[in-house]
Amino acid sequence: MTRQLWLLIGVFVGLSAVVARAGAAPQILEPEPSQEFDVIGSLRLGDDGFGKSVLTITLGQHRALRMERDSAAILTIDDGKNTAIAGPVPIAAAPGKSATFALKRRRLEISLLWNQQTVLRAADAAPRTGAISYELTGKGIKIDRIRYQPVEPIYHCDDFSRVSERIGDWDRPAGSWWLSTSRNLDRSANGFWYATSSEGGEHSTAITGYPFWDRYSFEAAVHPGRDTQAVGLYAYYCDPDNHLLFRWTGNDPADGGRRELIETVAGRPTVIASEPGGFVRSPYQWYALRLNVGDRQVQALIDGVVVLTGPIRLGQGRVGLHAEQTTQCFYDDIVVRSWRAVSDDFRDAAIWQWEKRGGWQASDGGQELHGRGEAEATLGDARWMDYRFLIEMRRGSGAAGVYLARRGPDDYWLLRADDNGVELRRAAGGEQTVVARSDRPLAEGQWQSLSLSVRGDYVAAVLPDGSLLDDMSDQPAAGVVGLVVERGEAEFRRPRVFFYQQPGPAEPVAMDLAVDPGMRLLAPGSYRWHQSENPTAQGDPLWWHDSDFFGDVTVTCHIEDPLTQSGRVVLALSADRDDLAGGPRLEITHQPGQPSMTLALKQADETFASADYTPAPAEPGAEGAQEPEPGAIIGTPFSLRRQGRFLVVSADDEDLIRYRAEEADRQATKVLFSSRAIFAPIGLVTVDSDASNRVYLFGAAPTEWAVDGGVWGVQQRWDCEPTWSFYGGWDQRIAAAWGKQPISGDFTISYYCAPRRDEEERLLPLPMYDSRFRDMNVTACGDGHNVGSGYALLFGGWGNSRTALLKNGRVVAESRNLRVTPGVETHRDWAYARMERRGSDITVYVRQIDHKVGSRTIWAVVEALTYHDPDPIPGGHVAFWTRNNALILGRVDIAAQNWRQLAKPFPIAAATKVIEETSCRLPLRVVAESHPVEHNDFERALGECQGRPWEIGGIASLEADPTGGHCLRAINAGPSGNLATVLLDHPIDVSQFRRLCFDYRAPAGARVNLYLRISNNSYHGRGASDWRVPAQVRRLGQWAEIVLNGEESGWCPAVGRVDGFVADDRWHHAEVDLAPLVGGEGGDERPAPEIIIDGSWDLSDIDLGRLIRRAAKPRHQVHEIVIGDLSGDWTEQWYGFQGLPAGTTIYLDNLALIGPGPRQIKVTWSPAAETGAVPFFDPAVETPVALSIPIGPAIVGYSVVLDRQADTTPPEKVTTKETEAELEATDDGLWFVHVRAKADDGTWGDACHLPIWVGPTDAKPAASLFGGRGA
Repeated sequence: MTRQLWLLIGVFVGLSAVVARAGAAPQILEPEPSQEFDVIGSLRLGDDGFGKSVLTITLGQHRALRMERDSAAILTIDDGKNTAIAGPVPIAAAPGKSATFALKRRRLEISLLWNQQTVLRAADAAPRTGAISYELTGKGIKIDRIRYQPVEPIYHCDDFSRVSERIGDWDRPAGSWWLSTSRNLDRSANGFWYATSSEGGEHSTAITGYPFWDRYSFEAAVHPGRDTQAVGLYAYYCDPDNHLLFRWTGNDPADGGRRELIETVAGRPTVIASEPGGFVRSPYQWYALRLNVGDRQVQALIDGVVVLTGPIRLGQGRVGLHAEQTTQCFYDDIVVRSWRAVSDDFRDAAIWQWEKRGGWQASDGGQELHGRGEAEATLGDARWMDYRFLIEMRRGSGAAGVYLARRGPDDYWLLRADDNGVELRRAAGGEQTVVARSDRPLAEGQWQSLSLSVRGDYVAAVLPDGSLLDDMSDQPAAGVVGLVVERGEAEFRRPRVFFYQQPGPAEPVAMDLAVDPGMRLLAPGSYRWHQSENPTAQGDPLWWHDSDFFGDVTVTCHIEDPLTQSGRVVLALSADRDDLAGGPRLEITHQPGQPSMTLALKQADETFASADYTPAPAEPGAEGAQEPEPGAIIGTPFSLRRQGRFLVVSADDEDLIRYRAEEADRQATKVLFSSRAIFAPIGLVTVDSDASNRVYLFGAAPTEWAVDGGVWGVQQRWDCEPTWSFYGGWDQRIAAAWGKQPISGDFTISYYCAPRRDEEERLLPLPMYDSRFRDMNVTACGDGHNVGSGYALLFGGWGNSRTALLKNGRVVAESRNLRVTPGVETHRDWAYARMERRGSDITVYVRQIDHKVGSRTIWAVVEALTYHDPDPIPGGHVAFWTRNNALILGRVDIAAQNWRQLAKPFPIAAATKVIEETSCRLPLRVVAESHPVEHNDFERALGECQGRPWEIGGIASLEADPTGGHCLRAINAGPSGNLATVLLDHPIDVSQFRRLCFDYRAPAGARVNLYLRISNNSYHGRGASDWRVPAQVRRLGQWAEIVLNGEESGWCPAVGRVDGFVADDRWHHAEVDLAPLVGGEGGDERPAPEIIIDGSWDLSDIDLGRLIRRAAKPRHQVHEIVIGDLSGDWTEQWYGFQGLPAGTTIYLDNLALIGPGPRQIKVTWSPAAETGAVPFFDPAVETPVALSIPIGPAIVGYSVVLDRQADTTPPEKVTTKETEAELEATDDGLWFVHVRAKADDGTWGDACHLPIWVGPTDAKPAASLFGGRGA
C-alpha cells in the first residue's frame, strides 16, 4: 500500500471520538471492520487512577477488551457471557497523567499495547462479524481520543533513486543525511545511496514509516566505510526514548566488535541479546542487515543469517537507520514487509497452545516434548496458509511424524517415519494414501531437522538428506501443524512456523541496457532468448533461453485471439539446447474451425496428459471495457510449470493439468520455445524461476559479494564514455569478489566482462590498452579466500597467452588458441565465458569472433576446455577476480542445484593494518660518512621495507614487540602467496657493505629464504606490455638465493645457507657475509644479462640463448634484497597458487648492512622530514588528497655518545648544537653512536642508534659481530 493511501486511511477512513464522557451509550467506531485493524486511543487517568471507570471495547460479536481497576483483560463473548481468555494484567500510569493504548486485531491473534509496550496477547480464531464499538462507564478516567485504524499488509521500498536532491519521507533527528549519487541513472548499475555523517556528534538517525506498523521485517543494505564506529537498524521506533536498535560495531583490535539488540523503554536502554563479531571496516564492502519483529520477539540477521534473537516489550513503531561516529556511511535498498512467525518452546505461557491427546510430557524447562504410545498434538488455526514448518525430531521405537495443513481428523498431510523409511501421506474423505516415499529411514536416537511447507496448492517436505517428498491439491492447502507418535516414542523440539512474505522488489535495471546495441547482451527479457541453428524435426524455428534452470521454473507465452489462429506452439523444460523432445513439453495446438485449443503434456513420443481449453469469447464494446494500458501484455497466457516433482499446465492462470513425474529429470536444464503459424512473440515469452537461478546486474547494492583484495564498486568502463558504469574491481595484486553463499552439486556460471579503459593510467601502470584484455577469471567451489582453491578458470591467463582450467592451483586443461579477444572488436563489446559442471565433467565455453560481415563482427560461443574430475569437489564459493588488472562485470548468471545456507555470516577478510611510522619523539636520521653502514632498528619508520610490488601476499608493517621497542612484521596477507618483502631497494657495493645482519623471530611453519638481485638488468619490450616485465626479470635476471629454512627455488643459484635458522617463535640472530657469495672478493667478472622481451608470456617459447646478450656491468653490486618464499613454478606463483598459508609471518629487527672502516668516525644527522601537507593516493576517490602533517617543535641541541652498547640512552645534556660529530674509537670491533635531540620546550626526544664496524677493510670478521637477540 502506498504512503498516500495510508494517509487517506488515517485521515478520512478512521472514525474517532474525542473527549468521550463516562456513562455515554456505546459508540460505534466502525460498523463493518476489515479483517485486520487497530483501535488506538489515549486516556487521562484521574487522581485515583482508573477509579470506578470501566472501558469496554467490543470487537464484533465474539471478542472484547475490558480495562478497569488498573488492569486489562481480553474476553470471549458467548451467549452474552464474557469470559477472560487472556489477563487480567496490570496496566499502570501516574494519576492525572495520560496513557496511550493500541488494541490490535490481526488475522490470528489479538494484542494490547499500553504505553507502546505489549502487555496482553491472545490467540484469535473467532469469526470476524459485528461492529467495533466502545463504552465507558463510571468515574475515574477520560478518553482524550479513540479511533479505528484499518490495517493492510505492509510493503514499503526505497532504493533512493531520485530525480532531485529531495529525500522524501525521512525524518532526520540526528546527524547529517544526504542523497549520494553516482553517474547516469539510466546507464549506471547502482547510482544512488543514502549517506550520513555524524558531524562530530555521537550518532546519526533517520526515521521513516508509520507509528502503527507492527509485525514486519525491515531490510537494508549498509556500507560502513573506513571509520564508522557502529551501524544499525531501528524497529518499533516511537521516539528517542522508546525504540528497538540492532547495533553492530566495527572489528576494533581491542574487542573485535559486537552485535547487540538494545531495547530502550522510557529512556532506559536494555541489552536483550549480544554476541562478539564486528564488521570489517572497508571502503568497498556492503552488508545486508535485517530485523524481524513480531509480538514480544525479535530476530536480527546479517547477510541472511540469524545472529541474535530475544524478547521485546515494544509492539509497534516506525523503522530507521543508525550510524555512530562516522564521516561517511551509506545505506541502500530499504524494504519493509509484513512478517509473521510462530515459535514455541512447549511452555504454557505461549498464546498458541498445543492441543494434546495421549501421552505427552514436557522436559524440564519446557524445551522438548516427549510423546509415548499413541499421542497427537496440534498447534495453530485452520486458516493457516502459505507457511513453512520447521521442527527437530528424535525418533525412538515405532513410528512418529508431523502433521501439515491439518483441517480435521480426516483432512491432512502426514510426514511419517518408521524403520522402513519416510512417507508423505494424504488423508481425505476418510482414506489415507501414500503420495511420496523415501526408503531411507531416519536414524533412531538422533535429532533430525525437518522442513515442511505449504504454498498455495503445493505441499512439500524436505528430509535431512535433501530428499523431496511432495504433493499437490485441487485447492489451496490450509490448516494447523501437529506432532504424532504411533506405537512407540519420539521427542520434538524447536517448532517454528514462518508465513511466506510478499516477494521483494526486482533488481533495478539501467534503462539504456535494452536500447544501446552494445549493451543488449546484458539486458533481461527477450534478449535472453537465442534462435537455434537447428530447427525442430517439423522444421519450425527453435529458441532457447541462455540460462540454466536446476530448480522450479515456469515458462509462459502469450497468444492474442488464440481461436483466430491455427498452428502449434511448444514450451519445453529440462531439455537440451537443440532437443525439443528430450524434456517435458507443452504442445498447444489449434485446428481451423475447432471451438477449443488442445493442450498436451508430452515427453519424447509419450503423452502424459491433455486438456481442451476454450477461451472466453471477447465482447467488443461491452460495458466497462477499457483499452489496455501502454506496455501491458496483450493475449491469453499459457504456461508450463515445474514445481518439485510436478508438471503443471495452465491457461489464463487456471491450472488444467497436474502431472506427477515420478523421477524428475534435472540433468538437462534448458527452457525451449517453438512456434508455427501461431503468433506468440518471443519478446513476450517469460521465464520465472526459483532462487536456484540468480542473475546479477548489480543494480542493487552488492551485499551478496565479499571483497577480498582490490578496489571494488560501481565504476565507469570507459574514460571516453564516463556515463556507463558497472560493478568491477582492480588491483596490482589480486582483486577478488567472493559470493557469500556457497553452492554445491551441478552448476553453471556465466558472465559478461571487460577490462576497464583507464586512459590516464590513474589506477594501474598499464600503458597499453590491449594488454588489459586478460585475466577475466572465475573460481567455483572455492574456500572463500584463496582464488586458487576449487576450480579456477583463467580466461586469458598469463598475459592472455592461454585459457586454462585449474583444480586447487594445478592446471588440468588449457587452450592456447581460445583467449580473450583484444582490440577494437571488444572495445565496445563484451567478453563472455561460461563454466558448467554436470556430475564429474566440467566444460568451459568462451565467446570468440566467428567471422565478419563488412565492419560487423559476428561472435560465437565455442567449447574451449573439458575436464573429467575423478574426485569432484563437492561445493564451495564463487569468486570473480583478476590479477594486476581492472575487471568490469556486466552481467553474472549463477545457476546451481543447491545453494547452501550458512550457519554464520561469511567471514569478510579484513585488510592488514600497516603501520609505517611510530610515535618516536624527535626522530633523527643518523648517517655515517666514514663507514659503510645502513641500519634500521624500526623504532621510527619502515624505511625501504615494503611488500614487493606485483608479488602476492607480502605486506610490511611496524609492530610493537612485547620485549620492548618495535620490529618489522612481514606477513603473507593473502590467502596464498610468497610473503615477498623488500629489505633493500637500492644498489650497494658488497665489497664495502660486506655483512648482512638481522634479528629474527619466525613462528612455526614459516619457511623463507633471502633473495639478492645482483644485477640491475636492462630490458626492453618488443610488442610486450611493460607490466609483464617484473615477474619475468625476477626469473631471468641475475639473482642469488641464500637459504634460510625454505626450499631451494631452482630458478636462481643458492650461493649460501644460514645454518641453524629455526622457526620456534623466539628471537634469534643471523649474519651473512655477502662479498664471497656474489663476487665481492675478486674472482670472475659477473656480467649481467640484458633481457629483451619478445612479447610472449610463456617463457618456454623463448630461446634464452638468443635473448641474453653478455655485456659488462658494474661488479660487486646488490640492487635488491628480498625475504620470502619464491620457490616453485613461477607461473603458479604469479597468481599466488601453491604458496604459503594466509597469515604466515616473520619478524625482523636491527637490520644492518655493514662494512669495516677506520677508528675515526664521522656521523651526520638530520630531523625526520616534516612538511605541512603531502599528497596521498586514496583509491576510493582515485585522486590525490592533501593530508596535513603537523610541524614538530624546534630542536635546540643534541646529546651524542659513542660506546659499545647497542641501546644506550644519551644523558639529558647538550653536547653539540651542530648536526654532525667526529668521534674516535679506541680499538677495533663493533661500536654504536647514540644521538638524542632536545626541543625548545626543554623536552628530550628518543635515542637513535647507529652501529659502526671499526677495523681494516680486508679484515676477516668474527662469526658474529652483533651477538643480537637470542644469540
